[in-house]
Amino acid sequence: MWSYDKGNYIKKQSIGKVKYIGESFGAVGLTDGKVYDCLGVEGGFLRVVDDEEMDYLYCAKNPAPLDWSSTGGRWEIIEDDDKGTLQNAITE
Repeated sequence: MWSYDKGNYIKKQSIGKVKYIGESFGAVGLTDGKVYDCLGVEGGFLRVVDDEEMDYLYCAKNPAPLDWSSTGGRWEIIEDDDKGTLQNAITE
């Protein structure tokens, strides 16, 4: 999996997989029922490789577009690391 940062593509490791449950939004956003790779947790956000195949930060509790054109949804954990990083981020 690759991430784009400061003009370079960097190989990144997934820490787990999450399924988005909610209203689909944008042609390059999130699709209801689709499973996504999660690259990390940053504050209250998950870094998810979305439909555009780029990694973006989405709220851990209510992933939605920034313009609130959709009500958003929630994450269901499909695969987590041995520390429970995704579970902790979603339930905190």
